[in-house]
Amino acid sequence: GRVSPSLMKKQLHLKIDISMVTLLVWWCLVMLRAERWVFFCYGIMVLHEFAHVMAASILHCPVEKIVIYPFGLCAEIKKTELLTFSNRLFLYGAGACAHLVVFGVLSLLRRCHMISIVMFEYMIQMNMNYLLFNLLPVFPLDGYQILLSFLYLFLPYRYALYFSELISFLTVCLFLIISPLRMVILI
Repeated sequence: GRVSPSLMKKQLHLKIDISMVTLLVWWCLVMLRAERWVFFCYGIMVLHEFAHVMAASILHCPVEKIVIYPFGLCAEIKKTELLTFSNRLFLYGAGACAHLVVFGVLSLLRRCHMISIVMFEYMIQMNMNYLLFNLLPVFPLDGYQILLSFLYLFLPYRYALYFSELISFLTVCLFLIISPLRMVILI
């Protein structure tokens, strides 16, 4: 269930991709004086992806690169198909565990009176939202990867992939249907 250590030794650096669009969005947010919130949001996402990178390192899976998008990050980890079910759960669950660390850090900051109760509650809510969003069974989120891993226990890989993609598509459709309905109900 592990990738050979020789593959891991070949990786001496971590490539980070960031587009001009991302830089433009960040610049606009700084001009709007939203940098504090952007910093916190990206901090959560960086910790989340760092947890995946650390788990990949433990499992000897090479990390090809980290891509920074305008509103998120993604660690591109290779050779995950060679992992056992439990190792895949460890890899994809590591990101979720990072949110527990964020909760702990925020709790410590609050106890030391370094952030207000309002700021603490807001940041806790944001952290929880990121966690729950990332656990949705939508490609390429962790929830999708965990679902694919579970289905692969019982189905041949191509069927597991087919049903994972179908569930991903249906989840997106459900959100597209529910979101406008929520707006109508709120109005």
